Amino acid sequence: MKAKASGDIPSLNDGIGKEWGTNGDELFSRTGISESAGSVQGGPANIAAYDFENPIKPTGFMHSPTFAVGESTQLQMGMCIPDQTSTATYNHRTDRIDFNWSRTANKPSHNALLHSMNKMTDASGGSVVDLSATGTWHPLGGATMGVACSYSGEGYGTPNLFVVDGALIPGSAGVANPALTIGANAERIMESVVSQLR
Repeated sequence: MKAKASGDIPSLNDGIGKEWGTNGDELFSRTGISESAGSVQGGPANIAAYDFENPIKPTGFMHSPTFAVGESTQLQMGMCIPDQTSTATYNHRTDRIDFNWSRTANKPSHNALLHSMNKMTDASGGSVVDLSATGTWHPLGGATMGVACSYSGEGYGTPNLFVVDGALIPGSAGVANPALTIGANAERIMESVVSQLR
């Protein structure tokens, strides 16, 4: 985005910065759970739980590994499809990227995640602490397929510049950790690119 704004790569198209999203990520904790979660909770997370009966929208959760949160507390990373994506822009004054992501516009997603968290505590005890203001763990988009890049990851108007990471995914990996989606997509693109280079 800086290269586009500064003119260093003038052929970058207007799709750069669009369709950025948080993967619907929000962090919660369950405190006062009856069975010990351990004083140090390691990772990476290897169990996912889904709530497809949520009346608002489907949600997914992973235990979020952390250090020493207390034996009666467990962190939960909630994921869903965001209600609205964002546009990222380069800020010349701060030399940083700004996002117009709206917490208000994504309130239905927050309510869906909170609903599922309350179902968890109703079933197994404890209480919910909302930590959603702490940010996102899986930022996606900004150079998405079909908007800024071709489906082979090549930037529109910029031949031989390929995007192969999470920037290609438009804001959400569909109620899941995006790691495998990003990896599979990168492998697909590399097979295509390598065959062209031979």
